Amino acid sequence: MTEDVTDRVKTCSICEKYNKKSQQKEPLLQHEMPSRPFEKIAADIFFLDGQNFLLVADYYSKMPKVQNQIPHIIRHTHKSEHIQNQLLARQNTQKTYFDQHRKELLPLIDNQQVSVQDTTTGLWSPATIIKSCGEPKSYVIQTPDGTTLRRNRRHLKDNGRSQHAVPVTQPTDDDDHGDDDTLDNPADSTSDDPGKMHGRPPVLSTGPPNESVTWANASPTTRSNSSTASTRSGRAVKPPKRFE
Repeated sequence: MTEDVTDRVKTCSICEKYNKKSQQKEPLLQHEMPSRPFEKIAADIFFLDGQNFLLVADYYSKMPKVQNQIPHIIRHTHKSEHIQNQLLARQNTQKTYFDQHRKELLPLIDNQQVSVQDTTTGLWSPATIIKSCGEPKSYVIQTPDGTTLRRNRRHLKDNGRSQHAVPVTQPTDDDDHGDDDTLDNPADSTSDDPGKMHGRPPVLSTGPPNESVTWANASPTTRSNSSTASTRSGRAVKPPKRFE
């Protein structure tokens, strides 16, 4: 009953839509440390006070550069021998603290039914996985109205509607008529075992375990001679003579 209620709540679209609880955070993915400054940079353009600015960040030193004009002279500063090891140690320390109490989310497959979270309202809506992108933790999804979006794995979760029902095995003709041979041939149903012949259950003897089984239809003389009361330890119980 508890599992049925839990599965019902997990697949409830109304409950899922208004559940604003976000997915857990995943471990940090870092870029490989470059060997020299400006070997690898990140750039983006932003607009401020009527002007366009170019933001450039160096992956080696993590130093941002903001400018709206092209430089004419670039000066090279002195490079320390140990700066790369220091930057790499700082990057590893950052990942160590960031990854505490975090674990990877399970990957999603194509055509899987999921729920996508609106980062503005926190609400969840149904969607379908179209494909996974080349970048890690990135998926292309499609909403019910046909809109195609690209979302991070943290904003996607399985809604439990992709499971297929287990087919029910139908009984075969052999199972339905398995007792026909016994009914049509009553001679085959006879047995030397009196318990099977009369349909009575066997009565186990109260004696030691190595004694034979005494059937319920045995004669009173046989039952009185073969059955002997005994204790758990196996000692024979002798009733008083006044009860004989």
